[in-house]
Amino acid sequence: MDIAKIIGKLDAEIASRSDLRFGIKVGSDVYHELARAGKLKVSTFTALGLGAFPMEFMTYDGKVHIFEDPFVSGDDVVIGAPRSNS
Repeated sequence: MDIAKIIGKLDAEIASRSDLRFGIKVGSDVYHELARAGKLKVSTFTALGLGAFPMEFMTYDGKVHIFEDPFVSGDDVVIGAPRSNS
């Protein structure tokens, strides 16, 4: 596993988006390697960004929600798209 390549891919994807309301799914191995590399942080999110119902989630670099999915295999990274408002 080339964790530097995965980090580069995630950093480029985040930098290319103006709307960070999306999530990232990775397998267990990638998740733990990202944690070892110091890329995972706990961040507080609130309902509609209004401060209501604060909840803590794991994030990639404190920016985007990241989820460990045991069904994502190997070095695969699944990057979600924001839901359309239409």
